[in-house]
Amino acid sequence: MLPQTYIDQVLPILLHTLSHPIPRVQAHSARAVVNLCDGLSNEGGLNPPHLDSIVQTLVGVLQAEATQDGVKAQIITSLATVANAAGEGFGRFYGELMPVLIGVLDRGVGEPVVPGPDGEGTLGVEERRKRLMKAKVLECCGLMGASALRPPFRKPTLSARS
Repeated sequence: MLPQTYIDQVLPILLHTLSHPIPRVQAHSARAVVNLCDGLSNEGGLNPPHLDSIVQTLVGVLQAEATQDGVKAQIITSLATVANAAGEGFGRFYGELMPVLIGVLDRGVGEPVVPGPDGEGTLGVEERRKRLMKAKVLECCGLMGASALRPPFRKPTLSARS
């Protein structure tokens, strides 16, 4: 685990690689954010300045048009981990992030499963990808809601259930 003392040197480099033009580098960098947050949660959590820069960078990459779906899925997982590691400190991002995540949910909803000749539904690759993205978004919304610990969690979630 990365000690808290080295976070100021490592975090800027890690966040910079999230904007790398190669999607695989972006995805690995987002995964490294997960590992970093897991380590920091064992050492007392994320400090507010670190939390701000991590969330701002992750949201920026998530909202970029050029970001591939696989990278977006890892970014969403990273946001969920950050929310979990930050605890109540993450609540202040709730109002900003829920509309973004619900937007991803709206774009990622696939078509209903069409029964095959044997009566069983079959999922294509694209449909599986959409369902995985939807599951990741819902997981992230749940962790964010648990971190927020306040009533605003209820209102935006109602639209996510449809």
